Amino acid sequence: MAKKNESKPKESAKVAADTAANEQNTTAAVENTAAENQEPATESDNSVTQEVKNAAAAVPNDSVTQEVKNEAAAVPVTTQEVKNEAAAVPVTVVVLLTSPGNDALMLRHCLRSLAKNLCGVNATVKVVGKVKPSWLDAESFIECSDTTNRRVALAVEQAETERIVLMTDRMHLIRPVLLTDIAVLKADEKPTDTTKMLDEVLPGKKFYNFDVQMPVMLLRSLLKPILEYAEKELKPGFDIPTVFFNLLYQGFLPIIVNWSSDGWVLPVVSSNPDQKKVEKFLETKKFIYFFESAEGERIVSTMKFLTPDPTEFEADVKNANPVED
Repeated sequence: MAKKNESKPKESAKVAADTAANEQNTTAAVENTAAENQEPATESDNSVTQEVKNAAAAVPNDSVTQEVKNEAAAVPVTTQEVKNEAAAVPVTVVVLLTSPGNDALMLRHCLRSLAKNLCGVNATVKVVGKVKPSWLDAESFIECSDTTNRRVALAVEQAETERIVLMTDRMHLIRPVLLTDIAVLKADEKPTDTTKMLDEVLPGKKFYNFDVQMPVMLLRSLLKPILEYAEKELKPGFDIPTVFFNLLYQGFLPIIVNWSSDGWVLPVVSSNPDQKKVEKFLETKKFIYFFESAEGERIVSTMKFLTPDPTEFEADVKNANPVED
């Protein structure tokens, strides 16, 4: 039985209202820009395999696909409405283990951030990596020493939910986050190896980079045919979210991120960042991302400050504090 994380909003009604207001603003921005910037279909669209189109058409309108196309359903404005609206939303969270050093401390605090701040979902969390950390609950781990994309595919194959949240252990949630925060399309316009691959296969289209250091939400029923297409047409090593969203949402304009001014992610590059600046940005951000260069005492202190409380995923904590019958 997969480990469950039945998270609930833990902030006051004021915080919930603030979160809802942010949801409405970002949702409106996506819907307006999508409507204004939708491009007419061209012959190059036919380059995308028929399997992808058929899979998209086969999903009923009242499913999660319709929710994602709308970018968000009605956003609750009180704490109780948040609980009532989304308490039963099932989702599988796939966490890629990329930083096994220091007994996977980065992963430990990533999971703590999920337990603390992922709200309104019934989440099954799966960690995918080469070697299971000594402290991690065995039920939550999928062993795979293959490529990153194969690890994702393996985790998705084992998932029992339509919604898949994909992230790495370097992505942490630093305030209450709803599923719609993750589902909103966020990207930048910087060319990457993956966007260049797509441009070679589908010339004349505008492609965005969706690898912007934040969790993303994929749809299980559509991911398989898109991966099959990408594996046939693209070179190895492509970024899965970038391929998935560019093929599924051709002609739509995502939110273009700007870490210095928006409220999404704080990228930490230095091992000794300016603490005052970090604290200032943390007041408005939803996510924090620790680059590989961000290691050391100051980073550990920051993680411990943000997520001090152990979770049910930490087997060493459970063994040290057994539950009495």
